[in-house]
Amino acid sequence: MVTWYFGSVWDPVKYVGRIAPNPLFIQNGKMDTLMVDVCARALQKAAKNPEIKWYEGDHLGTTRDLDMPLVMQVLDDALMFIKKVDERQARDVGKPKGNE
Repeated sequence: MVTWYFGSVWDPVKYVGRIAPNPLFIQNGKMDTLMVDVCARALQKAAKNPEIKWYEGDHLGTTRDLDMPLVMQVLDDALMFIKKVDERQARDVGKPKGNE
């Protein structure tokens, strides 16, 4: 199990909040053996306003038999998130930020 780093100096929970205000998309498997539920939820909680998507199954790539429809869904969801962020940022170009 790779989740040994949770609670260590490399714990991503300590750093994920620094990503804000940049958009963050977190994808997790409901039966993930690499990023177990409690670690995934701790990371999600520490992130500031992430978009979260849960999928049926294990961490992609942990077994030889990939569920290709699930792989395609995970990739499609990630691409849709990136597209949404790009479109939002394109609309916001030139708009004043904060108290400027």
